[in-house]
Amino acid sequence: MSGISLMLLGSTPGRVTASSTISANTANSSISLTGLSGYVAGRTDITITINAGIYVYATSTANAGLTLTGGAAGDTLTIVNNGLIMGMGGAGGTNGATMGAAGNTGLAGGPALSIPINATINNTNGSAYIGGGGGGGGGISALTYGFAGGAGGGGAGGAAGGASTTGVLAGGTGGAIGASGGNGSASNTNAIAGIGGTGGGSGGGWKSTATNYVSGGGGGRVFAGTGGVATVTAVNPSGQAGNGGGSNSNGAGGSYVGSSTISGGGGGGGWGATGGSAISTTPVTNLGGAGGKAVALNGNSVTWVSGNTTRVYGAVS
Repeated sequence: MSGISLMLLGSTPGRVTASSTISANTANSSISLTGLSGYVAGRTDITITINAGIYVYATSTANAGLTLTGGAAGDTLTIVNNGLIMGMGGAGGTNGATMGAAGNTGLAGGPALSIPINATINNTNGSAYIGGGGGGGGGISALTYGFAGGAGGGGAGGAAGGASTTGVLAGGTGGAIGASGGNGSASNTNAIAGIGGTGGGSGGGWKSTATNYVSGGGGGRVFAGTGGVATVTAVNPSGQAGNGGGSNSNGAGGSYVGSSTISGGGGGGGWGATGGSAISTTPVTNLGGAGGKAVALNGNSVTWVSGNTTRVYGAVS
């Protein structure tokens, strides 16, 4: 009997499997690994699958589009992404509140995916993407008429454009998944509303007989295309809108062609990219927000199947 007891005590328990599949568009998805059916701490091989064409996305920069929690040392985690995992874009910065005041920095984009243990990620499907939210564009410094215009564009990932601090201009709403962002709106005949970028809403601009203060465009659509721009229909055609970043590119700031120091709001960044800074001479505190992480490691590591990070936009850190 003693020999049998020793053999049982010395045996190695077998491994088990647990899985979860996301088969419908899901906002702010959170999956507890320890809560999966069949899970045994320290000896479970876990697979999380996102089906093709499915959007797993965030509606806040405070959380990831897909947040995984739990797990223990000894578990393995494989993520098979056939769809689109997306972070929320950062909102565009508002313009300076008073004459001579600096514009406000665009807000940072949020992460796409957050992992609790070391993971292997299979992102080899040709239509699979993982992208942190784009950073919002910076708002302009308040010059002459600047207190009413030049807000930054929203970053890719459904972020709203910046609004006027005086209430004259409203930023465009962020786009729904796979859709364009909204246009800005203006309640004053001297204001011009920005065109929403494909993914992030636009800010707005100000016009007068001498100058155009123009907004940044929204960030790029779902991992493709170019960002939106502001409408420039005012008297002086030298006022240029900031373009939104397309795909994973940064947003471009607006500009004024000529000798003036007038500035334009920054464009929203594309997926995982920094928003454009507003162009002005002083004060230069109107920067674009940082792009969100593609994968928040939380001290863990990722192994990519076939090393495929072609369609991964944003930092993995």
